[in-house]
Order: sequence, then structure tokens, then C-alpha cells
Amino acid sequence: MTSAEYQRLVEFLGRQFTEVDRRFDVVDRRVIELRDDVLAHFDEIYRRFERLTRRHPQPPRGRDHSESWGAI
Repeated sequence: MTSAEYQRLVEFLGRQFTEVDRRFDVVDRRVIELRDDVLAHFDEIYRRFERLTRRHPQPPRGRDHSESWGAI
């Protein structure tokens, strides 16, 4: 391989690696957006569970539900 061929190969590979890096950057951004979206959904689910447990506290442990809540 001549030095000119080697130089062209290095330039070609440099462009290829630059494109691969760009694609990884795009994927990274998409993964981060997806993670943020999933975490936001979990936050909302936890808020709803907290609200639900405040409105409807658990019956005391070790007791039958019918005893603590009365006959239904």
C-alpha cells in the first residue's frame, strides 16, 4: 500500500467513524428522552398511589377486613 493509498484509507475511515459517532449521539438522545418519559410516568403513578393511600388507609394488620371495616 502506497502512502497516498494509506492516506485515502485513513480519511475514508475517519469519515466513517464520524458518521458512526453521529448516529450514536442520535441514539443516546432518543434513549435519554425515552428514559425521561418513562420516569415521568412512574412519578405520576407514585403520586396516584400516594393519593389513594391517603384517601383509603390500609386496615390494621392481623385483623380480618370485615372486622376493621364493618359488614359490607
